[in-house]
Amino acid sequence: MIYDRIDRMGLYAHGDTPLAAAMRALLCGPAGTPVQADGVKSSLVRFTTSPLDGARFEAHRRHVDIHVGLRGREYVEWAQADELTDSTRYDAERDTYFGDCVRPFKNSLWLTPGFFVVFFPHDAHLVGRHTDEPSDVEKLVAKAVLPEAPAK
Repeated sequence: MIYDRIDRMGLYAHGDTPLAAAMRALLCGPAGTPVQADGVKSSLVRFTTSPLDGARFEAHRRHVDIHVGLRGREYVEWAQADELTDSTRYDAERDTYFGDCVRPFKNSLWLTPGFFVVFFPHDAHLVGRHTDEPSDVEKLVAKAVLPEAPAK
């Protein structure tokens, strides 16, 4: 997991990796504009945050998620994907599964304008929440496809 200011995103955009390509594409486009690049797809998302109660963690196996805060504030938690319990069946088409994290102390942050967060496949994440008052959120969400692991 990476959490930092957008003006420092370039620090992570080195090399020939899907993550670097996604970050370069996000940095080169007009602010707040979805981008498409090789192995990278992004979309502009608008929603009102939901209460934390009853929320489930989401995880992926093939994608890295990059969330870029543009408007509002969103409470986010993350945990190790292998710590999830009561997980749903993996949906290969959507590259998604959901589960609960029973660890008493979870990692958390507020995603606000000017910041971004990156979730790798080992990072289960719970997004779109609030702990007090709802917030209208606008953010870019980019998905970078990880290369296939070499066959053994």
